[in-house]
Amino acid sequence: MPNVFDTSVHAGLFAGTCCPTCSTFGGGGCAPGGCSYFGSGGTCSALPSVVCDGSAAHPCVPGICAGPCGYGALGQSCRMACSPGFVLGNPTDGNVVANSTCSCLPCTAGTWGDSTATTCTPCSAGRWSSSVAAASSDTCLPCPAGTFSSVLGANDSTTCIPCAAGSWSSSVAATGSEVCLLCPAGTFSNATGARECMPCSPGTWSNTSGASMCIPCRSGRWSTSVGSNESATCVPCLAGTWSNVTGTERCFSCALGRWSDVVGALSDIECKACEAGRFSATLAASSSTACLPCAAGTWSNQSSSSCHPCTAGMHNEIAKLDANNDTALYLSQGHMESRLETTVPSAFFAGLELTTH
Repeated sequence: MPNVFDTSVHAGLFAGTCCPTCSTFGGGGCAPGGCSYFGSGGTCSALPSVVCDGSAAHPCVPGICAGPCGYGALGQSCRMACSPGFVLGNPTDGNVVANSTCSCLPCTAGTWGDSTATTCTPCSAGRWSSSVAAASSDTCLPCPAGTFSSVLGANDSTTCIPCAAGSWSSSVAATGSEVCLLCPAGTFSNATGARECMPCSPGTWSNTSGASMCIPCRSGRWSTSVGSNESATCVPCLAGTWSNVTGTERCFSCALGRWSDVVGALSDIECKACEAGRFSATLAASSSTACLPCAAGTWSNQSSSSCHPCTAGMHNEIAKLDANNDTALYLSQGHMESRLETTVPSAFFAGLELTTH
């Protein structure tokens, strides 16, 4: 028998084995050893995975199939099987026309077959496989959590459909959309295929299920709550603070030298300046009482966080002297009358005691 086996064409084949020589046909039937007798006149037929060719037991030639024994002939009957992951391309209960060439076809992606398979089995719903000639169902990978698939024999992960935004699923190898659950109030998922929902971050809230995003606290309000399910957690900015943005977890402080008694301020415009001659080193001051008078011998502009000393060679004993500290210079140089007439109100000097150097 010629050996025409070609591994490039017949991948997956392995040979059967031969049975002992069949008996001469006749009323006596076939001799024992794996052959059987059918009908008057006798027909010897090989059992699965054996060959009757009138010789001693030996391996079948790979790739060659033959029909059952003929009348008194030395016909071959070789039942071929395929390796796991392959099935016969032209099966006739394992036997085909004498001396024809067998073919084993690989199981396609999305299917598999073991050593006993006559057909390839598709991957079940909720699973997929891109492997060709798969020999086990282990190659069928599950759709990950956050997805599902009702497709049999899926050959690509894209058949796993993600849960919609606002929902989630922890189920693996899910077969239907019923596994996708809505995110509860106070949580959200802003992407498809979520495995869990995220809590609303500080400065946001949500009172509905199935949210794909949380609602930000409006300007002038703030919140440090995580997973908030009500707007009441957004509280107004305290006096001395402000916010011009939404969704914040903290308000901005009025700067040094400024103060505000407004609750829920939307802008730093609400932060009032300490007047000239006063200062404040308090951050987020909520009252004008934070603006303290400059000490004698010092002065300040508006919005000052500290006072400045008078210029060398002069001083004053008046608290709350403003940036026109040259007033002290003029007074010390004997210009009291001219300054009174030109730039300084007379009330400014009530009780003033000057010292010149």
